[in-house]
Amino acid sequence: RKGGETSYMPVALSDAEHQVYEEPEKPIGCLQALVEYPAFQTLIGAIILANAIVIGLETDEKEEDWLFPMLEDIFLCLFAVELTMRLCAYGFGDFFNPDTSDFCWNLFDFTLVMFGVIDRGLCWLERLATGPQLYIVLMRVFRLLRILRIFRIFRVMRQLHIIASGLIDAVQSVFWVSVICALILYVCGVTLTRLVGHPEEGDTLALVKKEYFGSLSSSMLTLFELMAFPNMERFQPVFSESPSLKIFFVIFVIFGAFMMASI
Repeated sequence: RKGGETSYMPVALSDAEHQVYEEPEKPIGCLQALVEYPAFQTLIGAIILANAIVIGLETDEKEEDWLFPMLEDIFLCLFAVELTMRLCAYGFGDFFNPDTSDFCWNLFDFTLVMFGVIDRGLCWLERLATGPQLYIVLMRVFRLLRILRIFRIFRVMRQLHIIASGLIDAVQSVFWVSVICALILYVCGVTLTRLVGHPEEGDTLALVKKEYFGSLSSSMLTLFELMAFPNMERFQPVFSESPSLKIFFVIFVIFGAFMMASI
């Protein structure tokens, strides 16, 4: 202590004192280990594929009316048992925890199983045949939603899950490219509608011009077809007498079709 000031000497801390306390990991139960076992996941994937095949056969074959409802009940019971096992393994709190990475998948699986249960419940109602039309409509909707079970295969097979994640990222890029295309079509559609879509009286090509460029919507649709299939022969009568219009179409095909295809 000098002049009323207090000085402190640095003290070296050992490695044990530098360690930060970490909460011990939650032990994995036997049921959780079972539902996360690769063989169990493969079995569930095989059941999902078999269910998708049965739904496809049921769509075309109408003779075996007794077989397909029985198979559907078997698949529904298997999915309900698998969902119950995962609910018991993780608990309702962890299963429906929004902070977990599998929250969306868990909610998706739970919703599909509930739809299946409601569908079978509607089928078992005695008043379905003579009851309100709403029951029949709901039953058809729930039966159509069964095909969504095939998307569960993306969760079971991690390779497909990775590819699906990449596709989701690609969808964002496709959305912004579509926005750019829509803006280009809108600007060019307004230009062609004003310049070509309102021909003068006595114009021999008035019907053709009004058909393709008579309104903004028709102009945008014509340009979209030209962007998808760059064939300028059918528009040759329109721009044959106007070199500037021909240059406009050529530039549009270059930037609208070729450039967007390269993107």
